[in-house]
This record gives sequence, C-alpha cells and structure tokens, in this order.
Amino acid sequence: MLFQQCLFEFLGTMILVLMGDGVCAACTLNKSKAQGAGWVVITLAWGFAVMCGVFVAGPVSGAHLNPAVTLGLALAGLFPWCSVIPYIIAQMIGGFVGAVLVYAFYVDHFAATSDNPDGMLGCFCTMPAIDHKTVNFFSEFLATFVLVFLILAIGSKGNTPMAGDVPIGLGAVGAFPVTAVIMSLGMSLGATTGYAMNPARDTSPRLAHMIARAAEEGGHRQAALLAAVVEEAASDTQLRGEADARRLFERVNGDGRLLGEGWISGDWMARVRKLADQWGRSFKGGDTRALDVGRMLSWAYPDRIARRRDVAGQFRLANGRGAVAGPETGFAESKWLVVAELQDTGLESRIRLAAPVDLADLEHDFADQIVSEDLVRWDRREDRVAAVRRRRLGALTLGEGGLPDPPA
Repeated sequence: MLFQQCLFEFLGTMILVLMGDGVCAACTLNKSKAQGAGWVVITLAWGFAVMCGVFVAGPVSGAHLNPAVTLGLALAGLFPWCSVIPYIIAQMIGGFVGAVLVYAFYVDHFAATSDNPDGMLGCFCTMPAIDHKTVNFFSEFLATFVLVFLILAIGSKGNTPMAGDVPIGLGAVGAFPVTAVIMSLGMSLGATTGYAMNPARDTSPRLAHMIARAAEEGGHRQAALLAAVVEEAASDTQLRGEADARRLFERVNGDGRLLGEGWISGDWMARVRKLADQWGRSFKGGDTRALDVGRMLSWAYPDRIARRRDVAGQFRLANGRGAVAGPETGFAESKWLVVAELQDTGLESRIRLAAPVDLADLEHDFADQIVSEDLVRWDRREDRVAAVRRRRLGALTLGEGGLPDPPA
C-alpha cells in the first residue's frame, strides 16, 4: 500500500513540476511562442499544474506533492510519521524527473537562450526579485505557512463537499479550491521570491539543471552521479561525517572506500548508482570530458558559492549568509567553495556537504552576473584618497584593484 502511495506521489509531483516549470520555460526562453507572456500566465498555469497533479495522485496518496505539506499534516496528527520519509523521497524524485522532461521538451530553446543563464536557471528554481535575505526568508515562510494552513482548512469537515453522506476528497471537486489557493498565493505573495513553497519544486529541479548544463559541456553522466550523491548523502548515518562532495563522488566512482572512514554502505552505493543511471538515461551518449565537482555544483547552487573569510573554516555565501566548516572536512582552508547542504538556518550555518571550486571557472560561468563597481575611499597606509575597482558576484568580492589617477 505504501509503495503504491509513493508511486502516485512521484507521478503527481512529476506532473506538477513538468507543467509548472514548463510554463516558466515557455514564458522565458528565446524563440518560444509564449516568451514574455508574463506573471499572470505563470501563476494561472502553476495553479492548474497543481490541480493536474492532485487529479493524478489524490485518489491514492492524498496528493501531498510537497514535503512541506507532508510534514505539516504529520505535525497536525493527520498523517503517520512512518510514511513521511518515503513520501518526501518520492516527491523529490518526481520533481527531478519532471524538470528533466522540461529540459528535454525545450532543449532547442535552452540552446537558443545560452546567453541568459539566469533565465535558464529560473525555469527550474526560484530566485528573489530583490536580494534581501531576511525578507526573502520571511516571504517564503509566510507563503508556505498560508499554503499548508489553507490546505488543512479546505480538508476540514465544514469545507469538505459531500455527495449525500459521502465526503468528496481532494482528488475530485476539492482539487479546484487548492488550485485557487495556488493562484491566489502566486498573485498576492509570489512576486518577491517566485513562491517556491515546495522543496520538491526547487531542490530537485536545481540538480536537473546541473545535469542539463553538464550535458552541454559533455559530462552529463558525471553530473547525474553527483546529483544522486547529493540527493542520497543525508540518508546514510555513516556518511554524515563526510562533508567533501569530491571524496563521496570519487568513492562512488571507485571501490567505495572512504578515506579514514572504512567502507561506504553497499546499499547506499547501489541506490546512488541506480538513481544516477535513471537520471542519466534522459540524455544521449556518454561523457566526452571530465568536469570538476565544484564547478558542477555551482550550476545547481549559484547562491551558495562561498568565499573563505580571514579565519580558516569561516565562509561567506553569495546569498549573504555565513557558514562554518571544521578542519575535518578537508576544505576549511579552501579559498572558494560551493555548498550543497547546510545544517541549521542561522546566520552561521554548518556546512554539511560542499566542494572547492576554482575562481577561474566561476568567472567564466557567471561572467554575466559579475558586477564591477568603482569606489572612492581613504587609504590609511598611503594617507590619501584612493580609487578602487571592485568585482562582485552576489555578496562576494571576487577581487579589487586600484584605478589610475586621472590626468592633471
């Protein structure tokens, strides 16, 4: 019974992301007949995408289609905790497969939009309109709370439609109120951050975008394996002490031995390789070149590119947050990182999974997002006013240098 429910959660989430990310691609990518259709079209289509996912999964699984909904129902005592993890895994995999199908469907249009990597990434995940982290977090928190609260309200006794003495569930007429909720949230509370409100809509599509980008570079099978490593890294207690994504990636590719940690679980290795094989099948051919692990992660998590501060193990992320890494991670001394997983939600979160990345790769891949600004400040060492040109990627300073004095 649980397997069947998870299967329909997978199918429903896949349909949701296929149609939802599909409208984002249609309205964003070059040479699409719907390019520029606008926010109203996106919010309407996302509401209908949720409705279609509910029609598919509702009669069997209850159509959560969202880890936040699954957790909310469990916390409210309306869903068994033993089914939470299987449901969430099914939702995340469904979101990934839906995103890969969007890429396959619009592959020619993605190729025609190679000059706009932000637009391409925006088809698979949300980004804030104004980069103000505290307000961005509050926006997503409030919108997600309202979503779960209203879903619980819709399912309450007084709001459940009846056919005689038989209640009609969300898989029937009840799907339309949920559709209206999604549309209303998108139009009212979605304009600040893009209203993800759903980890399955954001996290797995990020990994799908990484694989699609790697396919353009001739390394989609490596990216599929790395995506599987990231997806499964938190599911094995033995691996929770291993924070270096490079070492996990190399061990899955090799004999399975972790340096200083013994052997990786064979079941975990099998799950990762099976998942990578499933995801890699969406792209034709084999790899033609080796890709750096950190560089691939940067395509999925551009907001988590990190620069080390003056103290080893302390980093600042491109999204403005702080993060720390212990000496046991192996990358505490690295100048540049890409973080795949963080623990806690405070200003100084602990890095759970990351990999070093070369600055040259960041400057090449994110050239269109690097901002140059000229500053005038007092140089205490020279005891004079100095003009400086600084290059930034998000909240990170890539480098700065003096400007020549103007002619007299």
